[in-house]
Amino acid sequence: MTRLLFVKSGAYELGEIIGQGAYGCVFKSRNVATNETVAIKKMSMLRTRDGLPTSVIREAALLKRVGKVDSDNLIKLKEVFSEQPSVDRQNIYFIFEYVERDLERYLKMHSPLDINQIRNFTQQLLTAVSVLHSHSIFHRDIKPQNILVTNTGILKLADFGLAREYHEHKVFTTVVVTMWYRAPEILLSSPYCTSADMWSVGCILGEMALGRPLFAAKSESRQLRRIIVLMGLPNEDEWPQDSPISREAFEDYAQPIITLERLIRFQDSCAFDLLRSLLAFKQSLRPTALRALEHNFFRRVDHTPCTVTWSSTDLAEAAAAVPSLDAFTDDDLRFNSDDDQKIENVRSRKNSIDAGYYYQSWLSPDDDRHMLTGDSHISSTAGDVPQSPIDIVSWWSDSP
Repeated sequence: MTRLLFVKSGAYELGEIIGQGAYGCVFKSRNVATNETVAIKKMSMLRTRDGLPTSVIREAALLKRVGKVDSDNLIKLKEVFSEQPSVDRQNIYFIFEYVERDLERYLKMHSPLDINQIRNFTQQLLTAVSVLHSHSIFHRDIKPQNILVTNTGILKLADFGLAREYHEHKVFTTVVVTMWYRAPEILLSSPYCTSADMWSVGCILGEMALGRPLFAAKSESRQLRRIIVLMGLPNEDEWPQDSPISREAFEDYAQPIITLERLIRFQDSCAFDLLRSLLAFKQSLRPTALRALEHNFFRRVDHTPCTVTWSSTDLAEAAAAVPSLDAFTDDDLRFNSDDDQKIENVRSRKNSIDAGYYYQSWLSPDDDRHMLTGDSHISSTAGDVPQSPIDIVSWWSDSP
């Protein structure tokens, strides 16, 4: 039986579930009056004296700010609606524009992409990130599942559940970003800033060329090891000085058996130069989104001088490198499994220290952004935000 959802602007017919997670589910839906297809995210939660969970408040506040930005590359939120199905439960609905698929599904259908598609999607993703960063917001969970692709090839960054407003003296959690797209400084429990988003963009750029995630591991310590095996052990001055995990823990992997150059064979040498800069181990060496958009990969009219022709032998070597890398990083060929536990123990000890100790700020000479620290702290976003389901709807509709 079809279910209708009645909101202030009209009625919606709830269709099939197209996404599901800990927060609730997303329905493909239809506006009954206009026949417009939309996506409706339903979040169901218990009512408490304290009102809505902080995560819901933050997401609503940030979506309100993002909605004021005129960008085709950011998902548009149309409306927020609340209902009370029972005495002790409350449902919140976010009504978004509908987009046909996410980048993960797109890559499964079309991977690997040709160089012009990679250039187009990377430029659109960087545009979305630059808009967010220019409005003091960083996403913190950029991954293919959170990047939507329309039938006309427009890329839209979505899902702001982990996004935060940033400024000096704010503390943030290290449990952010799906692990495969998580920057080294976060894995190392070190202060981080908007350049963590740029690392994620680099991971996606590499994935579009490779046809699979660059850094896929089963634990944070192995994730770090995979990064170092592929990228090489960074110099002392590139290792975060305030990380509780020492560089010496990874010295056995100073000589990578498979390099990034051997694994990814771009047809445009400019693309590899951009990839390397986005995946700089030291976060201050990564370009800002605006600076990345000025890279020759996007600026050249004629890319003929950058064109690289790979032989069948070259491509076969690249294909063979993937399982070799998996075997080296996921199996215990040279790796003592006790090292995993040692690193995790260090992380646990560090995370138990009083968060107040980690309040600090850092100004990058390159991107003029503040460094943010690595422990959790609750703070409001985008000014005063509502604390009850009724307030959230009126706040969304009436506030400027």
